Amino acid sequence: MTEEELQQRAKMRRRQLGEENTWHVLLEHGYVEDALLKDSREEGVEVLIKAYDMFSAAFPGRSVGGSRGGDRRTDTVEVALSDLELEHQATLEQYLAMCAACDLDVYRFRKKVLEGELLTEDRARELLKSPAAALMGTRLFNGLKIPIVGHTAEVKSYARDLVPPGFEEYTATIAVDPPGITRTVGMPTLADIAYANEQRPVVLEFPDEEGRIVGREVWSISLLGELRELGEKLSERYRWQPAQAVYFVLTGEIPAVPALTVIRSFTSSMYHFDTLITVEASPWVSSRTVQRAFRKAQIKTQGSDGGRSLGEKNLKLLRFVIEHIEHVGTIEEGKRPLGAPKHLVGLELVAQYPLYRKMPNGKKIVSKWNEKYPEWSYGNDTGRFWRDYHRIKKSVAFGPRKQWECASTVQQPR
Repeated sequence: MTEEELQQRAKMRRRQLGEENTWHVLLEHGYVEDALLKDSREEGVEVLIKAYDMFSAAFPGRSVGGSRGGDRRTDTVEVALSDLELEHQATLEQYLAMCAACDLDVYRFRKKVLEGELLTEDRARELLKSPAAALMGTRLFNGLKIPIVGHTAEVKSYARDLVPPGFEEYTATIAVDPPGITRTVGMPTLADIAYANEQRPVVLEFPDEEGRIVGREVWSISLLGELRELGEKLSERYRWQPAQAVYFVLTGEIPAVPALTVIRSFTSSMYHFDTLITVEASPWVSSRTVQRAFRKAQIKTQGSDGGRSLGEKNLKLLRFVIEHIEHVGTIEEGKRPLGAPKHLVGLELVAQYPLYRKMPNGKKIVSKWNEKYPEWSYGNDTGRFWRDYHRIKKSVAFGPRKQWECASTVQQPR
């Protein structure tokens, strides 16, 4: 099976998938060479289709051959603490909650807004979802004799005015019962006025009935805007999530203080796929627990055999070839590299970066390699040299297949 035959078969498949610009990508990363080594055309085409599917999974919604824009996603790996470490964590959480209950800001808010009493879970959710609390300040609640909980409210109208230039004013008309009134409230914003510069729509986060973090827009000058600001302060002081801090202020529910967190960050482009494992641990968590947590994330990312280091010879081979690649041009407006397909423009043209590089002559570079590294000599076998180059480049740039599967299934944390 020749490369031309394989390209024709793969092109038919790409038309079915709605993708016409993948061949250079597959060729550059050595998938074509892998396919040519197969015993039958069907097996060769299958290699290319699987490679295409992996690229598509890592870059969802993006043409494989059409862009080099980056992408970054994260997920959290569940880890386990020992019984003693769990006890330490619970004790710390309870102690910090006790301290926060004596916090002056918490005391003032609870006295002013909650009359010194904590709310039940149902009452807290009622307040967090109140349109009046999202748009009206505490003073207005007191002045109009609106109960903090036990009222109903409906927004009759909402507007954002942009006149004069540089000035914004948000206005809303709200019907509240009790006391059975309809009131228009406003929030001006203007950068040149100190107090107005702090007035803006913000997002208040809190846990819903299922424990998921949700958010809603509130005015910064409103009752819930004041609660949001307090939650941000407590988050910095006690290492709480702002949403949990908000719920603590209203109900007294003790927020979690993570003792060990493992996060995987996935960064990708047209030319690479990378994973970063970040471990954050309290100093009293044992090193053995931290090691187990990292290993779990490593296996989840690369499989049980994926954590082994690449060999010195292969790493030196990739660097050796990179040092001998000649850059034949840069991306300049109005200029196209020789042989560039006419239908490719803009970023699509940039994505075909092999067009802007000249690979070294096979016999010459193998001769130079043999001279520099006689212990790893390839003799005259240029085919094996390029096969090893493509394979190690795929491993360095994209990692094992399991890493691609992670990229296609990971969900954004809430």
